[in-house]
Amino acid sequence: QEPDVYKAQFCGGALIHPYWVATAAHCVDGSLAADLQVSVGLTDLKAAGLTRINVLEIVMHPRYLAATSENDIALLLLAQPVTSLEPVEIIDDPALVQTGATTVGMGWGREYSGQPVFPSLLRHVELPVVDQELANSWLNGEVTVNMLAAGSETYDTCQGDSGGPLVNYHGEIVGVNS
Repeated sequence: QEPDVYKAQFCGGALIHPYWVATAAHCVDGSLAADLQVSVGLTDLKAAGLTRINVLEIVMHPRYLAATSENDIALLLLAQPVTSLEPVEIIDDPALVQTGATTVGMGWGREYSGQPVFPSLLRHVELPVVDQELANSWLNGEVTVNMLAAGSETYDTCQGDSGGPLVNYHGEIVGVNS
């Protein structure tokens, strides 16, 4: 119910169909659809005239596990279709996301861990896809076969980027930030 979009924003998402937004399950875990709204196509949370669309339903992955972030994905059904933007395509062929491929993570997260202020402008970072074994060496074995790892030992997305898309250079979504 926060009228200020900058203050209301807490997770990103990706429009995958005129009626559906993909986001991280942990972003909506415990939420009621009636309490959520989505703004689409924005790059500046402080811009004038931003509109919000009510969420009718939250569909969480049936095997989402909060403790491990396994299957950390959810879909939001919008009350009205988004006709002003083209939905992103979803990559459904793992061969298209090979280790070393460059992806781009987006969101309004902190630039540095512990930073007290979140940006109002959408940020992005190029992230290489890394194999599970390497990711697990950085993350104490927390990456499972159901996860895609992108980043490096020194840079990644940050707090506040959750739910935002991870895309390839063709604009196809390869995952959501967790």
